[in-house]
Amino acid sequence: MQWVLGIRAFAIAAFLALAALGSTAFSWEVTLNVAFGAMVIFILAEGAMSYWWSSPSIASRGSQGEEQPSSSSDQGNPYAEAAKVAITTQGFVLGLIAFQGSGLPNPTVKAGASALVIGVLAAAVLYLNVAPGPPPDRNRGFAASMLFTLVFWSLGFGLICVVAGTWG
Repeated sequence: MQWVLGIRAFAIAAFLALAALGSTAFSWEVTLNVAFGAMVIFILAEGAMSYWWSSPSIASRGSQGEEQPSSSSDQGNPYAEAAKVAITTQGFVLGLIAFQGSGLPNPTVKAGASALVIGVLAAAVLYLNVAPGPPPDRNRGFAASMLFTLVFWSLGFGLICVVAGTWG
């Protein structure tokens, strides 16, 4: 739990620093700074929802830290399914960006497209690791959830940048 909070705090600090640098030291577009600020709000909201959603399982786990039973093969693999959805969504948005007819995209849309590419690559790595089955132990489950969080954040930042870049 401390690692998760530390990673989120680092990401929030990084996006706040980028927004501050963009508005003071660099001549970035205002829409990019808005996207950085919106990403901070997104990470805070995602972290709060993740904590709220997982708090019953954290409380029921107790002090023993028992292993969760692995799902049977007839229930499907939620990690692999989520990775496929992330790859499809990010690829679709990248295709829309690539085939827009208004010339070169602005820097905010370029940053969003870069985030989406990172998300596709991270989702592909996640899918290749979890396609045979869900993570077998808690450490690999934690690594898969952190990789999925990276995929989710890159999707969020990419979409925020695309929206902010087209409105700006």
